[in-house]
Amino acid sequence: YMKIVEPYLDYNFPINIEQVDNRLQRESELILGYEFLRNQYGLQKDSSRKKSKGRPDFLFEYAGKKIWIEVVTPSRISDEKFGFYEEIESDIKEYKLRISSDIGGKKDGYTEYQNKNIVALSDIKIICLNTYNLNPGMKSCPFIASVLYGKKEVWVVDPATHKVETEFLTHELISKSNGTEIDMGLFDQVDYQFIDGVLWFDYSLGTICPEKCNILFLANQGRREKFGDLFSHWERIFYENDKCLI
Repeated sequence: YMKIVEPYLDYNFPINIEQVDNRLQRESELILGYEFLRNQYGLQKDSSRKKSKGRPDFLFEYAGKKIWIEVVTPSRISDEKFGFYEEIESDIKEYKLRISSDIGGKKDGYTEYQNKNIVALSDIKIICLNTYNLNPGMKSCPFIASVLYGKKEVWVVDPATHKVETEFLTHELISKSNGTEIDMGLFDQVDYQFIDGVLWFDYSLGTICPEKCNILFLANQGRREKFGDLFSHWERIFYENDKCLI
């Protein structure tokens, strides 16, 4: 991974990946960068990489538009909570709050890039989230879809097949410990309308094999025509008119 992807990353990448606090974030960039190159997306190198981080993590062009991607990896939630069934519900709330906060930080970063004329209003702006530090043992739980589309997920077991199906109901609010209620429907909020979509995966380098990375693409509402077949080799969700389209 390092040999192939490192030329497309910012100048301090080799130093940061050796630091414990930065390692998983840098692994996320390696994994995603490798997948982009493997699928021939034609990543563009950062001309400012020898000076400082002067742009979002990745850039390529598609159908005449620039596609920008910022990568974020939420930090680990304290291990003592893991594995206790009675705390699962409170843990899920904490996962969603962490995801919402980190996506919000990257959204604010894009605003700064636009103010500096690094990213144009017409460019496609995507945030990539790696939740490897979160929801251990529950990798199929659709936390990310709930945060973005604001629907509370309910798991239903089919009595005939015993297969677990997921339904999304009512708009969801999450209460913080101080009583503040946070709206989970980020894509419904005005501040997020300029973010076109979110890529999601939950891997570290030690948990995947080359060419075995599954990535989900969740598009902001009304973007189906805009994206065409972009990311069509991965699973895609377009939530439009209160319906989930795969």
